[in-house]
Amino acid sequence: MELRDGHAKDTRVLYELFQRNEFLEEGIVEGNFMHYMDTLFYKNPLNIHYQVVGENPEGLIAHHGLVPFGFKVRGKNLVAGLGSNLVIDRPHRSLMSFLQLQRKFFGEYGKHSIDFAYGLVTRKEVLNLHLRTGFKKVGDVFVYARPYLVNKIIDRLVSSPLLRAVLKGAGKGVEGIALFPWGTKSAVPVRKVESFDNSWDFSLSSLSDAFRITAARSAQTLNWRFGELKYRDYEIYVAGGEAECAGYIVLRPMPMQGFSALAIVDILVPLERPDIAKALLGKVHERARELGVDLTAVMLAPHSPVLPLLKSCGFLKTPESFTLVVHESEKKEHRLAENFSEWHVTWLDHDFV
Repeated sequence: MELRDGHAKDTRVLYELFQRNEFLEEGIVEGNFMHYMDTLFYKNPLNIHYQVVGENPEGLIAHHGLVPFGFKVRGKNLVAGLGSNLVIDRPHRSLMSFLQLQRKFFGEYGKHSIDFAYGLVTRKEVLNLHLRTGFKKVGDVFVYARPYLVNKIIDRLVSSPLLRAVLKGAGKGVEGIALFPWGTKSAVPVRKVESFDNSWDFSLSSLSDAFRITAARSAQTLNWRFGELKYRDYEIYVAGGEAECAGYIVLRPMPMQGFSALAIVDILVPLERPDIAKALLGKVHERARELGVDLTAVMLAPHSPVLPLLKSCGFLKTPESFTLVVHESEKKEHRLAENFSEWHVTWLDHDFV
């Protein structure tokens, strides 16, 4: 396998590689994929492009890229690369090909002004390979969900007809409880917006200062992340007065592990103002009822200061989790793998959600 930098002209062939290896978002077509790759790798706010592809005489057989994000690390502004779309064609998968790909991938991202690489991994076998080839484990982040259509969830998760009948009988009252807007009473106004206004940059920066290690939020970054990929149907809700952004939440209706879900893709609220968080979570509840989803879901670290607010509104820890991994230079000057409690990640830090 010969390795080289990826280019825009590769994207159509990469679609074929991803398609035959079942590595596409559900329902995505070629035009969506072309726009997705163009947005993440070629038209990002930092104007940084880093992809590695592998090829042989048959064509492209491997890909790994980094999506650049501005990052705040203990008061410093750095550039992080979110690991994205690691694919090796099935007939050519081997430990040697994986090692070869990762060696180039880790060896050259620094030349593209990227300070460190990070990612969220779900599959154990992929995690083990990552940990053997350069990534370090930071910690586990979990999916928390609030159920709505309890009986549909029981049908999906319980295989025994008898047990299913018993649980559904007991679940009638539970479903009524689930539909109640627990913990979301607030007088703070919330409005839907089509995009983030540049005048909110100071507020967005101040809100993200509550976290020691986090992706930097700005209107430009958030509009790129949530405004460009129209087929994903992101919904943006902002709390505060008409020209104010006192906090925000980004939602996406989408299938998730066989359920219809409303994902809380990103949430940023002032920790000293629980009334703002409650107002935004009230909007989540309202949209979940309107859409008739099975559940709402959010991904957060177990130490997240936002988590108690979500739990008070009925969110429960699920068996689903991601492992946060990081790679930095041999100097390890930022000690990113050693301080999980300082990290704040959401599905903002993900390329599929």
